[in-house]
Amino acid sequence: MNLFRVRSEQNGRASHLLLGLLLVHLLYSGAATAGQPATRGPSPFDKHIRLDLWGRNLRDALSQITERGHIDVQISPHLIHPRQYTDYTLYLHADRITLRQAIEWLCRSIGCRYRIDGARSVWLTGSYDWLRSDRDEVLIEPLGPVLGRSGDIDSLYGIIYELVKVHSLFPTYWIRIEEEDGQLVASLPAHLKSILKRSLVAMSKPGRSISEPVTVTLSKEETDIYRALRTTVVVRYRNWSLREAIADLALQSGINIGFTPHLLIKNGEPTIDLDLGQVTLRAAVEQLVEKIGFKGYEISPPAGIFLTETKRKWSRAASRAFLWEALKVEAYAIGELAVHSSGDAVAHHLRRRVLPDTWLDPCTAITFHPASRNLVVVAPEEAQRAVLAELKRMLSETAKSND
Repeated sequence: MNLFRVRSEQNGRASHLLLGLLLVHLLYSGAATAGQPATRGPSPFDKHIRLDLWGRNLRDALSQITERGHIDVQISPHLIHPRQYTDYTLYLHADRITLRQAIEWLCRSIGCRYRIDGARSVWLTGSYDWLRSDRDEVLIEPLGPVLGRSGDIDSLYGIIYELVKVHSLFPTYWIRIEEEDGQLVASLPAHLKSILKRSLVAMSKPGRSISEPVTVTLSKEETDIYRALRTTVVVRYRNWSLREAIADLALQSGINIGFTPHLLIKNGEPTIDLDLGQVTLRAAVEQLVEKIGFKGYEISPPAGIFLTETKRKWSRAASRAFLWEALKVEAYAIGELAVHSSGDAVAHHLRRRVLPDTWLDPCTAITFHPASRNLVVVAPEEAQRAVLAELKRMLSETAKSND
């Protein structure tokens, strides 16, 4: 029966009643689920693709990633002009790698950062390019609690510049301390204004105690990598190319191995002679790193290890994504540490030791504020936990040396 073709008044009333009950049911169902988070499907950037960029250029990389991942990838012309794409030689290969990790490794190889725009679009750019599209805002803040008794204006300027990293690319942005009024006046991009405002608050009150317990929880992806590092592989490489050796380790362990191409571009691809027999993947990677002239290695979830030219050992590789949407501002009371070494030295140590690539992001910062004896850290939650853990280790070492 078609309820919308009414043959009598009685049937019409029955039809209207049925429709009314249906509407009430729909409205009630909608109200019951209002405010609940929508269930999201898997991200397109979690899709696995095959990446074969060994000896290929940047134009090939864009072609493979866009065609196999079904996404758009744009590179800022301020970073690399399209006519320069063929000047970049890459050495990346993986039979099964997530699209996000492929983008991370591509950015490492060419020395840039990225931002995901929308559901299926990625923008590769330099550290400061994103600020061009961010609106500028005026900030006016009193500085009495921040200056403290010393009233050292020059020192405060240095701290503020570290926090917001005012750059010569942006002559329209400015910061001024008005000494007569005792206030800070600045015109900054909206994100940097927010960071500076929160940092001033952090410098005006006691910092977080570094004696607090630190909870560091490994993700499933990190746990899987550490488990894979304990698996046994067979290494008998005689006159193998580096590509063959990496492909073999990846096949045996299920772990992708990437690296920046600088040494290969400079010295050419090395030939590998390595006969270790049955060893753990960790031992195999350590020997391979030494053999090809690299110095360190990082875990790169999911299912990835990245060889580096700097001395790092199984630390987590920092993301190349812009971090401003996930940034926290924390102040840590390091007065006891600053007695034995300057606060600036502590900040420098942390930048070198704790997720070093994190501090390449233009919105992250570590700086010491002498008036409050606080270390101000602008970083995502993961890096904040790592900073606090390292501060606790340093405090423990200081206590032992005093004993």
